[in-house]
Order: sequence, then C-alpha cells, then structure tokens
Amino acid sequence: MSKNSSSLHLFAGATSGFFACALLQPLDLLKTRMQQQQQIYTDSSISNNRTILGTVKQILIKDGIAGLWRGTTPTIFRNVPGNGLYFMMLNHWREFYSNAIPKLSGRPESSKSTVNLLSGASARSFTGFLAMPITIIKVRYESDMYQYKSIQEAIVSTSRSHGLRGFYAGYGATVMRDAPLAGIYVAAYEQFKTSLNALDSKRSFNIPVQLINGISGIFAGITATTLTHPFDVLKTRMQLQPEEYRNSVQSVIKILQEENVTGLFKGLVVRLMRKPLSSAITWVVYEEFLRLTNHRTNQMAS
Repeated sequence: MSKNSSSLHLFAGATSGFFACALLQPLDLLKTRMQQQQQIYTDSSISNNRTILGTVKQILIKDGIAGLWRGTTPTIFRNVPGNGLYFMMLNHWREFYSNAIPKLSGRPESSKSTVNLLSGASARSFTGFLAMPITIIKVRYESDMYQYKSIQEAIVSTSRSHGLRGFYAGYGATVMRDAPLAGIYVAAYEQFKTSLNALDSKRSFNIPVQLINGISGIFAGITATTLTHPFDVLKTRMQLQPEEYRNSVQSVIKILQEENVTGLFKGLVVRLMRKPLSSAITWVVYEEFLRLTNHRTNQMAS
C-alpha cells in the first residue's frame, strides 16, 4: 500500500466521517438515552418517556434544540480520525487478504465476499481499540446519568473513578459488535452494489452511481445493524455502569433476567434510523471523494 494511496483513503474516510456524525448526532444521542437501564430513573415522568418521542421531548425541555447535538464534539474527535484510519486500514487489509487467502487455500482466486468480510472485521477491530477512550467519553457525555458539564470533566471523572481501565470498559462487547458488523457490512455492501450494477446494466435504467452506492449502503447497514445490535446494548451498559455490568456474559444474564430478550434490542429502532443512513452517507461521500480525486489526477496527468 503506497503512501499516496494511504493518504487518499485516510482523507476520504475522514471527510465522510465528518459529514455523517455532524448530520446524524441527534439519532446517536437518542440511541444512548434509550439504551440506558430504565430502572435508574427515579423521576417517573422521565422513566415513562423512554419512547423516541418521549426522549426527544425530555431533551428539548431540558436543553432546547441544541441539546439534540450534545456529544457532537467527542463524536467528531472519534469519528473523523477513526473513520479515516478505518478506510485506510480497510484498503490495506483488502490487499493483504487478496494476496494471502489464495496462498493459504491453494486457489488462484480468493472469494471477494471472504476478503471483504475479513477486511472489514480486521480494520474495525484495530481502529476500535485506538478510539475506545474517546468512545467512552462520548457515551458518558451523551448520557444524562452523569450530567457532565464539559468533556474535560468527563475525562477527569472517569480517570478518578476507574483509572486507565475505565477508558476501555466494554471493549470486549464493542469488538463483538464492531468486528462482525463491519465484516458483514462491507461484504453485504459490495454484494448489493454488484447486484444493483448488474440489474442496471441488464435493464438499462442508467442509475447514477451515487444512488447505487447509497441504496447499497442503506440495505447493508440494515442487515449488519440488526444482526449485531445486542452487542451494542451490552457495550452501552458496560460503559455507563461498569460496576453493575462487569463483563459480556454477566451482562447478558442480568439483562435477560431483568428485562427479557427485548432488553437486548433496546434502541434498535433508533439505531436502524441512524446506522443505515450513516453508512450510506459515509460510503457515498467516501467513494465520491475517491472518484473525484482520481478523475482530477487523471486529468492532470493527461
């Protein structure tokens, strides 16, 4: 992977990450609020409003319209460099697995779906570890459990309460969510895109490439998000209440005992509203950035 290629994918990913998090932060905030354990609330007027509309109403009453974008700063700090690094590593792992799998399997051609699945999982696991401390601060800052007035306060409080380990609470659940999510997403995205391009070519619809990328991103996002959502719930609980939710196995048992299986799918509707849109925006901007950059480079070369 050349330095120029790495930089291009880094900047394209960072740009797409900025647009996605700036536009969709309210949905991320709602997901965090709705995944909080309902029993922690002593105010019945709040606990009875754990619906989407009820949660929005509580935020607007308390913080106004700007409250819907609470946590945007740590989201940008996490998503912009994290997204850039993810796409750079995704490109790297695609090259690696494309060369490694044929050698290991003895087959001249590797399966594109397998390459995409492994590449997405590897890239997300690596970048997730690096971004974990920012993720912790983001989730706690978005939550109304801690009432932090600044990001600095959130960092100091987490450090004092749990030390360095506190900045990696829920990492196991995060990896169990993000690795398969990213792998399934990348494989599904490329498969949907291939199918739509084939359909477009066969029927001569002349669908714009941006629309094909967007539709592929939405369907891939729905597929991957639904399959991995229980791990997102575990991650959020472990990051917000590490004393009560100590590890993934104990957390699953606790949620099933207290809330039944539905507890593992809290916030899914909001996440389905956000994640497919986020994925579509991210990949459309990313691929358009690469396309325009390559087109400009070819023009300059000619």
